[in-house]
Amino acid sequence: MAICHISAKASVSRGAGRSSTAAAAYRAGICITDERTGEVHDYRRKGGVESSELVMPGDSIADRAEFWNGVEKHHKRGDAMVAREVVIALPAELWADDRKRLAHGFAKELVKDYGIAIDVSIHLPGKEGDERNHHAHLLMTACHVKLDGSLGKKCNELDPIHCKRNGVENLAERFRGRWADMVNKSLQERGIKERVDHRTLKAQGLDREPTQHLGPVGSGLKRRGIPNLVQQRIDQQISDRLRQARDEGAALERQRVVLEESVISLSTDVYAAAEAQLYATLEAAATTRLEAKKRAEAAQRDAAAAQVEADKRKALEAATVASAPATLYPTALAGVTNETLATVPGILPAAAIQQAVVERIQELRTIQTAAPVSIAMLGLEVAQQPVYRERLKAADDRDDRAQQTLDELAPMGKIKRMLNNADAIEANARQIRKDAQREREQIDKDIDRSPEMQAAIRINAQSADQRKQIAFEVKEMDEIALRTERGESVWKQPSHVTRLPEAIVKVLDHAREIAASMVAKMQAIDVEALLKRAIEMKWTQPENVNSVKMAQSRFVQTPAQVQAQRVRAQEKTNSRDQGHGM
Repeated sequence: MAICHISAKASVSRGAGRSSTAAAAYRAGICITDERTGEVHDYRRKGGVESSELVMPGDSIADRAEFWNGVEKHHKRGDAMVAREVVIALPAELWADDRKRLAHGFAKELVKDYGIAIDVSIHLPGKEGDERNHHAHLLMTACHVKLDGSLGKKCNELDPIHCKRNGVENLAERFRGRWADMVNKSLQERGIKERVDHRTLKAQGLDREPTQHLGPVGSGLKRRGIPNLVQQRIDQQISDRLRQARDEGAALERQRVVLEESVISLSTDVYAAAEAQLYATLEAAATTRLEAKKRAEAAQRDAAAAQVEADKRKALEAATVASAPATLYPTALAGVTNETLATVPGILPAAAIQQAVVERIQELRTIQTAAPVSIAMLGLEVAQQPVYRERLKAADDRDDRAQQTLDELAPMGKIKRMLNNADAIEANARQIRKDAQREREQIDKDIDRSPEMQAAIRINAQSADQRKQIAFEVKEMDEIALRTERGESVWKQPSHVTRLPEAIVKVLDHAREIAASMVAKMQAIDVEALLKRAIEMKWTQPENVNSVKMAQSRFVQTPAQVQAQRVRAQEKTNSRDQGHGM
């Protein structure tokens, strides 16, 4: 059965040790740092919040944490009343969207009529309570809010003291009739026969006792230790609510992990697509240049063939001359060092270098790098270990008990606070909350320093270094292709470097292997030029032993000597690995 319930809660007053930032964070189930006091109000594990929205004048948009921090800064007095709260019951007969629209519509009317801002938070029924108890908390500013979001003077129309002095109805009494009309209109639009009546039972002509609500009185009985049955029932309700908060917080955390994995997966796909596009562009550019060179060479061969057909004798001589350089060229090339090939152009066929570059780029594309480890997801898994889970649970329990104590002390008057030594109890509760927050921060640091997290960080760093190395080598391959096309040397040697980079060595070694097949398709005059250049640049053994050592120290060696050095280095590595294995 639909009910009409609207009640005004105790105002959020600094004199009672409360703040609007803490109230907004608790109602919305979020984390807000109070910039005035430095306190962190973190209720993300609270659960039970179906939706929350900050309704501003003129339908403007504002950040919740920034707005309520602005409210705290606007009020200067140490006992200032910074906000007011009204709780409304939402009909369980309506759908969730209808309840949300009803609560927000009611808030928008109040914002329009009184020029204030209202933070609307819709809460779900508790698991162990009445499943129909859908309700909304309306946290209202105590001052006017302008259309541009700036704060103005105190809203006297909604001030309880001002209303009492002038004989005006208080917040709940003034809003009750309008709220009942809006509820009945929503029920009618949905075709529901139930209706609510904001009038008293006597005014409605009903002869029954009104329902009772256990509020601050029950809490006071618990503190005095009487009666035990009431205390036990309230303790059980608190335990049930804590269990509900933990369960719902875990569900929200799982949803966040799924969203984070989707974002990480999307980021990895975008990076892989961009990397593949880069490789494809470089390969296409090198292939285009190679094909253009081949077409030019084919045109030259066609012209030479036409000349040969015109003069058989000259064609025969040309064929004889062409075969001799092509046969001698591989032998002459074997005597040229890689250092010379890298720094002197005109020894290797340009087509051989271009093809070696294309095949090296294709080889780089096949290299598999380790997928990045999700640090955030791993941190959640580590946090589920018993040692961290128990510490977090203990910290949350202490925090919840301290917050409950603060909520019970909030509505007390000055005399009652003096009688119950409320100041000392409140100070102790706030210290417990700070200790719990520090414990959570320490747990986060311990998780970050765990062996699992440190290993994941190292793996990600290694994968990133490997990807950077591949990208750098691809860029270097493209530069080699451009320099070769312009007739320049393969490597532009810096003045402070004498050792060839490994990437250059791989390209030159492969170009050597395919050079013999390339010169067989070239014009005789071009082959002769390559042969002549190779003979000129052939490395010769110095007569002086010291000169040999100096030349070798500068890595001016024949390919055979370089290969012999590699074999010896590999044998040393294998021997060292076997020694470690034993």
